[in-house]
Amino acid sequence: MCDIFGSAPCVLGYAPAPTPVAEPVAPVTEPTDVCSNGIPGVQSGVSCCLAECGGCGGSGCAELGGGLGEHNCCEGEIEEFGELCSIKLEAPCVVDASAPAPSPVAEPVAPVTEPTDVCSNGFPGIQSGVSCCLAECGECGGRGCGEFGGGLGADKCCESDIEEYGELCSIALAAPCYIDDGAADDDKH
Repeated sequence: MCDIFGSAPCVLGYAPAPTPVAEPVAPVTEPTDVCSNGIPGVQSGVSCCLAECGGCGGSGCAELGGGLGEHNCCEGEIEEFGELCSIKLEAPCVVDASAPAPSPVAEPVAPVTEPTDVCSNGFPGIQSGVSCCLAECGECGGRGCGEFGGGLGADKCCESDIEEYGELCSIALAAPCYIDDGAADDDKH
């Protein structure tokens, strides 16, 4: 037929039906939003919401991303019930680095004092029973005594350790020691 018309379009004999071609599909793209820990998502405070939410928290957050729900798009819900990002490794999650660290619990520490106290034997120190602790301990014996004076140790600030392992004051000639001259203040037990 092309010979008759001499120009395209024309049909050259028999042509097989074309092979069906799939419709082009847009490539899957990764979310461009990234939380501070590198996990794809949208961050607000310590919450890393799904990137598909397009936001994180605020009024109507459960409807974000076409209604993805509060567990995916609401900052408060994620913060209260979500898993840590370091464990889950994907949004929604709670960003560890932004999470407030728990307040450290301080060990008991008696105030550091200048050696103004004197044990019954005349040595500078603090007396409890027959023990003469370092004055820097602040007190002699009691709960947490090993940490007194900024952590001087049980051998210097704990009445029981001094009595069991310490030296006699007549030999040590300074606190910490236990009093061996009978001048112990027995009413401090």
